[in-house]
Amino acid sequence: MSVREQHSTLSQDLVLGKRCRTSIVFSHEILHAIGLFHEHARPDRDKYVEILLQNAVNTSLINFNRISSRAINTRGVDYDYLSIMHYGSRVS
Repeated sequence: MSVREQHSTLSQDLVLGKRCRTSIVFSHEILHAIGLFHEHARPDRDKYVEILLQNAVNTSLINFNRISSRAINTRGVDYDYLSIMHYGSRVS
């Protein structure tokens, strides 16, 4: 495999709709691209927030899954309500 082929298999396009082209949305999506999960997906999230799935759009339910501690190691870092990776109380 050539160097060019190796790089092309490691790339990831980031496509944002016109209404999503803000520095906050861009930063959030870039952090997903490098492997970060939503803050509210932490294995310990139920100690800090209550997820009301009945209020979520059906196509967005996957974004509220809690990820196991085998996949996410919080490394003892406190839950961050203000994280750019945390949804607000209203998500469109």
